[in-house]
Amino acid sequence: MITDRLLNFSNAQDLTQAPVGQDTPSTNAIDFSQARDFGPTEGFKVWVEFPNTPSPNSGRLDVKIQVSTDNQNWTTLEELPGIDLSLIGPGSPFAVRAKPAFSNTPYRYMRLTYNPAQAMTSCTVTAGINLDVPAQIAYPKNYVA
Repeated sequence: MITDRLLNFSNAQDLTQAPVGQDTPSTNAIDFSQARDFGPTEGFKVWVEFPNTPSPNSGRLDVKIQVSTDNQNWTTLEELPGIDLSLIGPGSPFAVRAKPAFSNTPYRYMRLTYNPAQAMTSCTVTAGINLDVPAQIAYPKNYVA
C-alpha cells in the first residue's frame, strides 16, 4: 500500500501514555481545505495498523472518526468496532479498514481518537486514509491437481 504523509492521522504514535477509558487524539488532523490527491472522485477508506504487536495483546482499543469545522470543537462522525488486540500480530497488523459515512455538513478537519480498555506497556499505531487498503483474498483453485 502506498501512503501519503499528508493523509496520515498517526505515524507510529505511542499509546503507552494514553489514559485508560479516555479518548486520545491522533497526532495529526487532516485539513481538507489543503490540496490533497484522493484520486478520481472515489470514496476513501480509513485504515489503522500496528507496526509492532501491542502488549499486553488482550483487551480492546476503541477508535473514533471525528470531524470539525474549526480544529477545536470535534464531533464524532463514526465509532469503529472495538479492535480485539489479541488478533493483532506480525502477520495481521491491520485492524480497521473502514469507509466513513459522511453527512451533508461540510467539515474541514478530520482526526481519529484512540481509547484503550487497559494500560498498554507497548503499543504504537499508524493510521491514515487511502483509496484502498491491502487485503488478501484466497480464491478456490480452479484446476485438478
